Amino acid sequence: MQIPKRSLRYLWLAFVAISLLLYSGCATPRDPRAGVAYEPVRCPSQISASATVNVTVTNTPELAALAKQCGNNEAYLSAMNAAQAEALRNDLATSGLFARVVADNEQADYNVKLEWRWKSANGRRAYEAVLTAVKTKTAESATATVKFEWQQPWIQAIPAFPVGLRHVIPPMDTEEKVPDVMAALKTTLAKRVLAQEQIATFPKASLPELIASSDANSACAAARNRALIAAKVQQLPALLRDRKTDELSALVVKIEQTELDLNHESEMAKDRAQQMAAENGAAPQIAELRGLAISYQDRIELLKPIAVALKEEIANRNR
Repeated sequence: MQIPKRSLRYLWLAFVAISLLLYSGCATPRDPRAGVAYEPVRCPSQISASATVNVTVTNTPELAALAKQCGNNEAYLSAMNAAQAEALRNDLATSGLFARVVADNEQADYNVKLEWRWKSANGRRAYEAVLTAVKTKTAESATATVKFEWQQPWIQAIPAFPVGLRHVIPPMDTEEKVPDVMAALKTTLAKRVLAQEQIATFPKASLPELIASSDANSACAAARNRALIAAKVQQLPALLRDRKTDELSALVVKIEQTELDLNHESEMAKDRAQQMAAENGAAPQIAELRGLAISYQDRIELLKPIAVALKEEIANRNR
């Protein structure tokens, strides 16, 4: 039996419509947990402390409205966000960022919070993630932030068929490199928290312990310089009086080697800052590099008179 041409046309139109709906993700809702779980990247540095971990995943109103156009109700969006938050919390809890992660109702050294927000930017899908660690005893905090925008716009050629939820609120799969983003966030946060912990030890450190050729960040470098000034005034006279001659000589060698290394590190930081500025890099990172370069040069100037005093004491003893 021959099918009428009009019927064939209707069948073809129905086929095209169903295909577009399936392609857009609007035909049937998916399991919100699908593609969410991933294998966390191990953190290279661990903070030797306990922490509570809280994660929130939210969408901008514009993004939520677009997802609802595909037939995804509020319950589905909430389930998607909850599943993603669970995956991100698992990352923070199991990747070794902190020595121990405890329940929210337990006392911990740090309270850690990750705020992940899916949003739009210039017609493209994007997100912003802010990871913060607050020390419970002092309220001192450290923060790491990352922003990402996909190059491809989410609105396809036929605006009548908006893309599905998978393209609006992506799952935590390797395609979007979420594990790598989290690895970068954790690494940055660990460096900043460890630098804060190190800064706290500076006031009690000995003068020789404060002599170093590099620091985790510019704040740590500046704090070390301030502690070095105090140590020079408070500790150097006793050090010159009580230390053996060979110990003083070893300290002179350490200082002069450190000055050489500091000069190298300072030049490297300046070069990186200039390169980033030429490439229109992020202003905070450029400022950080320049801050390191300045602090390293300042430390060289702080170490020079200490070395002179040590050499004079050694010369006097050898007369």
